[in-house]
Amino acid sequence: MRDLRVFLAIFLHQFAFGQDSIIVFDRPGIADSPYIVESKAWQFETGFEFSDISGWSNFFLPSIMLRKALSSKDELRLTYNYSIQTMSLIMRDLSKGYTNIALGWKHKLWSENSCIPDASFIINTFFPLDQLKNIGHSKEYNVELGFQFQNNINHRFSLNYNLGTLFSNSFDKGALNTSLCVGISGTEKIGFFVEAFCVSPFQPLGFQPGFDFGVLFYPSKRTQIDVSLIDNTYVGVHYLSALIGYSFQISRKQR
Repeated sequence: MRDLRVFLAIFLHQFAFGQDSIIVFDRPGIADSPYIVESKAWQFETGFEFSDISGWSNFFLPSIMLRKALSSKDELRLTYNYSIQTMSLIMRDLSKGYTNIALGWKHKLWSENSCIPDASFIINTFFPLDQLKNIGHSKEYNVELGFQFQNNINHRFSLNYNLGTLFSNSFDKGALNTSLCVGISGTEKIGFFVEAFCVSPFQPLGFQPGFDFGVLFYPSKRTQIDVSLIDNTYVGVHYLSALIGYSFQISRKQR
């Protein structure tokens, strides 16, 4: 009987700290996870992107994202130097010298149960810092709405997929934003992912597909180093980018 009580205590402890208690960083893939940062924790995700655009190289300044849980189902996200990974928006921002700041909110809808995936909803608004003086008159607001899903197939493989819409003055009628990512766990210290994504403007009709893959290193339970490559296609031309990032979580919660 004592052995049974010990087994149940261990089992319930693992169950209580379900997938949402596992530290998951949204860097560096395009698809966001449906998981919420644990309470009493601050999560920072930072990185650099080096791209070759139109025959000349660009070194993007660090992107920085702060994530903080508001409740067990809600998360606040604040991002500096943020942009949707679509070449039409990136090239527009480069040509105008824009640096975006984004404010987002993620809400957990339900948890994974058998074949039913984990799911969340996100709303994200981004706006050029350079237009702050015209904030009441500028038309440069951009808004994305989306759903995030994930199925954990087994302890090695996971399937993460997003579906959403993007509204920007660069698209007459908005755009469909989709992504599909396969995550592979190698060891406790290393992981891999491969992903396909696409932004599809409603008008004018068109596709801006992309593909990326990368390696994830975990120096500790609460830190991640990522290295990845992205290939974007826009009006028949390929644009390559290399990303490197460092993410970490600070928590006052005692384990």
